[in-house]
Amino acid sequence: ERLLPQRWGDRRRSGAGAGGCVAAMALLLARPVHDALLTLPLGLLGLALGVFVPANNTLVMRALPQCDAGAGGGMVNMTRGLG
Repeated sequence: ERLLPQRWGDRRRSGAGAGGCVAAMALLLARPVHDALLTLPLGLLGLALGVFVPANNTLVMRALPQCDAGAGGGMVNMTRGLG
């Protein structure tokens, strides 16, 4: 079974993932640092990034003209490596 409905578009999944990342970061900032307390925000962050990154990459690649797809894919991979 899928986590998000299949009818959600890439823009909606990207927004949901970004919102989850913001929520996870807010939890990390609000809580004192203890090993047991880190599992929830870090788990949420991993889940949110797993939703955000593929949808965002799809949106970026769709926005490029087909003749620039190779250069665009290289830029996406370079920025991922730098991040």
